[in-house]
Amino acid sequence: MFLTPRFLELALISFALLTGASALAGRPGGVDAAAVWGVSLASGTFSALHELVGPAIGSTRALQVDPGSLLAACVRLTAPLVAALLWERVLTAARREHEARSLVQVRRDHRLIAVAQAALRSANCPRTALLAADPPLVCAMPAADSSVRTPPPYG
Repeated sequence: MFLTPRFLELALISFALLTGASALAGRPGGVDAAAVWGVSLASGTFSALHELVGPAIGSTRALQVDPGSLLAACVRLTAPLVAALLWERVLTAARREHEARSLVQVRRDHRLIAVAQAALRSANCPRTALLAADPPLVCAMPAADSSVRTPPPYG
C-alpha cells in the first residue's frame, strides 16, 4: 500500500549496519551515521503527518489539531528519534570496546599467548604416554624459543 515507510525502514537498517561496521573497523561513521538520524527524522515526520491529516471530505483533507491527534503525532515523531539515540549509545559503547587497549590488557594478552605457546610445546609429548603412566608422567619441555618474550611479572 504505502511503499515509503518500508523504503525508509530498509534504508535505516542499511545505514545503521554500515555505520556499525565502520565503528567496529575503527573508522568514523560519517555520512552513514548522519543518514541514520536523517532517515529517522524523515520517518518520524511522515508518521506524525499521517496522524495529523484528517479524513477526506470531498476532495480535500484538513489537518486535525485536537489534543489526541497532537499527542499521537508527537509520539510518532519522537519514537524513531529515541530509537536513533539508543542506537547511537550502543554504537558509542562498541567503539569504546574496540579502542586502544590499556597496559593491563596488553600484559594479560601476553600471558595468555605465553600459556598457549607452552601448551603447544607440550603437545610434542606423546598422548598415550600421558594416559598410560600410573603416576602422572611429565614430559620434558623443549627449550624456550628465544624469539618468544615472556610477559613481565605482576606489579
